Amino acid sequence: MKSNSKTLGDIIKAVDERNSDEKTKEVLGISINKEFMPSVANIIGTDLSKYKLLRKSRFAFNSMHTGRDERLPIALFKRDDIAIVSPAYFMFEIKNKDEVDEDYLMIWFQRPEFDHICWYMTDASVRGGLSWDDFCRISIELPSIEEQRKIVHDYKVISDRIELLKKINEDLEKTLSYSFNESFEPLSFDMRGDRKLSALLSFDNGYAFSSDDYLENGLYKIITIGNVGDGFVDTSKVNFFNNVDDKILNNYLLKIGDIVISLTGNVGRTALIKEENLLLNQRVARVVPKNKMYHSFIYCLFRQQRTKEYLEGISKGTAQLNLSPVELLETQINYIDEDIYEFAAKTAPILKSIINYSKEISSLSLCKNVFLTNLSKEVA
Repeated sequence: MKSNSKTLGDIIKAVDERNSDEKTKEVLGISINKEFMPSVANIIGTDLSKYKLLRKSRFAFNSMHTGRDERLPIALFKRDDIAIVSPAYFMFEIKNKDEVDEDYLMIWFQRPEFDHICWYMTDASVRGGLSWDDFCRISIELPSIEEQRKIVHDYKVISDRIELLKKINEDLEKTLSYSFNESFEPLSFDMRGDRKLSALLSFDNGYAFSSDDYLENGLYKIITIGNVGDGFVDTSKVNFFNNVDDKILNNYLLKIGDIVISLTGNVGRTALIKEENLLLNQRVARVVPKNKMYHSFIYCLFRQQRTKEYLEGISKGTAQLNLSPVELLETQINYIDEDIYEFAAKTAPILKSIINYSKEISSLSLCKNVFLTNLSKEVA
């Protein structure tokens, strides 16, 4: 594939249009996943007329934390309306759209190699900022506009399929929750019962991996309490591990469909594992149903807000809460096996679909990463 070597400064131009007439009050930030999102900054009393105006096809990036996060938060604004970003953001447009496809450029910015270059070029400040001049000096290999558009098409096919499957899984999760509330509400741990939770499940504790063995990249991702959210596991920022023996694989390798729960800090966060090659770290536990029929029931039970509040209530600690799996297993709960089996009969196919779609998402995400990694080689 033929390509032309240029710098970003050759193909982009800075834009500094301000929200002078306060045309909009919608302030956006940029996520670590390189997407625009509602700003979390407190803007009460802020003069929004000084904020920079986003229009369709404009790029923006926040250079302030590149050295710390080892990733440049940059995004392409695709909407037809307008929004604003902080005056501290850099904003730019493509000079010649007959030469550079905006979606191709955004794909280029998604590459891990691009983030590594940005990190390498940051200054020595605590946050590690990237200057506009240094950003413009970054080299880029540009294939023909036709080849760019073909790359965009192929990448979009994978990305669109991933997003579709994620949306389907979100809807299926909502269906699970609705079915649980309809079948068992107000069932919860805080109700008096005559059976212990230990009759339903057990816990596998995580392994104390040594931080000395952590890698920036590798085959296996270490899942810590910081990665476990309410209903999801965020693997966008993890440490990697390669030196894995059979004992670790047999005991701490998570499978798609496993249930994990946080035991320290914000305790009780419960999620379903939806990708492969994840290793269970200490203070995160795997919830193991004693009967496969209990799987969907246990997952839905731990995802209830009332359950999370109960877990926080029995946790110990002042500066930081710690949840004891041993104490939790002693909890009394009222349930009838027949009700769980009836619930499982209705929801097992739903949970199976979530797991199967998650496996496909995991495979497609791997393809997407390989696609990005190989992009430099293809245009070189």
